[in-house]
Amino acid sequence: MSDGKLVYLKKVGTESQELQILSYLTSEEMRRDPRNHCVPLLDVFPDAFEPDKAIIVMPFLRYINSPPFERIEDVLECLDQILEGLVFIHDQGVAHRDCAFKNIMMDASGLFPRGFHPIMQHKLPDAQGLAPVLSRDTIPIQYYFIDFGISTRFTADMPKLVVGRNGLDQEPPELSQTAPYDPFKLDVFLIGNIIRRELHAVSAILSHPEANNERS
Repeated sequence: MSDGKLVYLKKVGTESQELQILSYLTSEEMRRDPRNHCVPLLDVFPDAFEPDKAIIVMPFLRYINSPPFERIEDVLECLDQILEGLVFIHDQGVAHRDCAFKNIMMDASGLFPRGFHPIMQHKLPDAQGLAPVLSRDTIPIQYYFIDFGISTRFTADMPKLVVGRNGLDQEPPELSQTAPYDPFKLDVFLIGNIIRRELHAVSAILSHPEANNERS
């Protein structure tokens, strides 16, 4: 309300592991670590109608390819931040377990000097015209891990194993409701899928734009 910036509201359980993990990872102490690429937790307030629920407030983010990558350097910067953020999360004993494409996003607010509509994101906030967009090489972009709904935080004496098949990406072969598996290795597999599915092809195009133009 004070600065007019777009935010995202999400309802979670007051005792949920998601709230506990996000609160820990975005605490003042954790935010001091430059490797921390967890979505900032701006506020938490109780749900007025459900006492066992809370509303968490986070920045309004966009998919990492919206707007599209323009240079190979943009892709590499995105990948650097993703890998750095994954190492940070794992160093805190947290396995994300759902770090698929839609759960790694970016703060692109700086790219839109006149803002953008939260639904029709190519338009101005009043939806009356196209939103001007700057190049990524002019504005530093921050990439963030979001949605810790099925994440697990382990203490030093806990076995680093889980069960469960939930998650956006169902390709990992170890997913199981009964056979325990290593969720940290799962995270690595999921990030690998983002690279293979989302970043590799665009990197090839940006590295050889003349070939892409010939095909067009």
